[in-house]
This record gives sequence, C-alpha cells and structure tokens, in this order.
Amino acid sequence: MVNDEKLNIQLKICTLLSEEPECQQLRLEFSHHFRSFFSFTFSGNTTPSFGITKDGQSRRLSLVTFFSRTLHFFLTPLGQPKYVSDFLGGIILGPSVLGRNETFSEAMFSLKGLMVLDVYEMIGIIIYTFLIVLRIDLTMVRRRGELALAIGLGSFLFPLLINGIMAKLLKRSTKMDNKLQDSVVLLGTLASMINYDASSSILRDLKLVNSQIGLVILPSAMISSPCTWIYDLMLRNLSDAQEGVTHVIIATSLCRVLLILVIIFAIRPMMFWMIRQTPEDKTLKESYVCAIAVMILGISIYSEVTEIHPTFSSIVFGLAVPGGPPLA
Repeated sequence: MVNDEKLNIQLKICTLLSEEPECQQLRLEFSHHFRSFFSFTFSGNTTPSFGITKDGQSRRLSLVTFFSRTLHFFLTPLGQPKYVSDFLGGIILGPSVLGRNETFSEAMFSLKGLMVLDVYEMIGIIIYTFLIVLRIDLTMVRRRGELALAIGLGSFLFPLLINGIMAKLLKRSTKMDNKLQDSVVLLGTLASMINYDASSSILRDLKLVNSQIGLVILPSAMISSPCTWIYDLMLRNLSDAQEGVTHVIIATSLCRVLLILVIIFAIRPMMFWMIRQTPEDKTLKESYVCAIAVMILGISIYSEVTEIHPTFSSIVFGLAVPGGPPLA
C-alpha cells in the first residue's frame, strides 16, 4: 500500500520530511486511524478518529464545487470543456492563489482534512473508471482498423519520446537534487500518457462523440490507453526491481492473475445471470445495482491490499461486464 502511487500527498510530503515532529505525529494518527476504523464504523461513534467533522468536509466540498461550477458557468460560452474549469478551480484553491494564505489553507485544507478528501477522490475515480470502461465499444477499433492503430500508438509513443528527451536535457542543464531529478523524468512520463476516460469526457463536453473526429479519436484512445497501463506497470516493476524487492513483483503479478480469473470465471457469469433475470426493456433491480457496487469496492479493496492500483480492477471489471442493456 505504501508503494501505491495514489497514496495521499500528505504522506508523501511527510516521507520527504521524516524528521519533522508534525509529520511523525501525522503518521502515528494515520496508523491509528486504520487500526480503529472498524471499531469506529460499528460503534456508532459520531466523532471520527481524526477529529474531522462532517460539517468540515461539507464546507470543503462545497467550496470546491462552488469554484468549479462558477468558472464553468463563465467558460461555457467560450466553448471550454468542464475539465478546464475544474483545473482552474484547483489552481485557485491551491498554493498558487488562495492557498498562499496560511490561515485559509489550514482552516479549509489541512493535512488531516485532505486525507479524507483523498479517500473521496479514490472512490470517485474507481466508480468513474468503471462506468467509462463499461461504455467502451471494442467494435469501433475493428471498424477503424489501421488508422486507429497508427494514431493510438503515435499519440502514445511520440509524446513519450519528446517528454523523455526534454526531461533528460533539463536534468543535465539544471542543478537539482536526486529526488527532484527523478520527479522531472516522472512528470515527463505522466504528461505523455493519454487516458480513454479523459478523451471521452472532453468529446462529450464538446458534443463531438458521434462526429467524424470522435469516431477517430475514441478508437485511437482505446489503443493508447492500454499502452499507458502497460507502460505504467512496467515502470512499477522496474522500480521494485531496482529496490531489490523482486518477490514483490512476483507476488503482485500473481495477485493480478488471481483477480482477473475471479472476475472472468466468477463475476462475469454472475453478470450474465443478472441479465437473464431482468426482463427486456427493464432496468436492473436495485439489489443488483447494490451488489455490483459492493463488488466494485470489494475488488478495489483487494487491489489496494495487494498493492495493485485500484483503477486496474475497475478497468478489468468494466471490460468483463457484458456490453449493452441493461448493464451498459
């Protein structure tokens, strides 16, 4: 779990500043939070172990929503997709603008509060990824054939090559410590990655999904996204190999195989059974929807425990679910 790239940013900061007393205390509270999670959940206690109230989280979420929706209202006439307003809202609330005020930053986005927001973020990413992958139509790739393959591979390899070269040049021309040098290469790699969910979201905001552009971009994104996932997996394994923890690579790979087998031979047949039990032109029963939600969160917890990125399980689950109504 510690090696997971989605571990909250607060613990990453405290890893770099391990000698700071505040960070040591924060890690102790974080560990205590997990040890007391189930006792807190089932004891009926209304005060979280972090001392974070529901009202505090509501204020944070309300503030984020307010800035995002307000910016989206003014940017929509300019033809800007929603992610632009979300991006700008994050900059305004971040350390570049309002976050420069220590009083505001501590009151609204303290380290403890951000940990809870990180949990919300991960749950949202898991469910959103599942819903996006559920809508993937693999026949689009076959219809576009070589064109989709060429654009998909090119959109992955070309940015990766350019960003990698620029990162290397920056490392040689600028003095920086070793950790910052590694971060520059990582940022260059991340900037070259293209995700299907981001592409489909932008096309949907611009109402171009069924246009000629959309019919070319979506199949290409279906090819570039798996390349991104495979490359990310290779980087993880390479990092573990450099640290001399080959057993972690083997164990994680076996856990991935086990997860895929469970989804294909246990969960997928269950999905077909739900379809057979649902009359035509009817939606799924509420109990079936709840069962699917529990399965998504269950395999995500399994992924987190076995040091597999939770979105990997959402992707595999989404691809294994039969396409079309009533599920898709």
